[in-house]
Amino acid sequence: MELKEAFKEVEVLQNVSLDTLKLLENYGSLKRIKKGEHIFRDKD
Repeated sequence: MELKEAFKEVEVLQNVSLDTLKLLENYGSLKRIKKGEHIFRDKD
């Protein structure tokens, strides 16, 4: 999963703010909810 890998990198860096983590979290939720919208058409 891309998101999981992103969080792994975040843990390794230990340099990102909680705001960034929250943004990633919100992005993941939005991606799940708005699965069919053109904005989230970055599934690889």
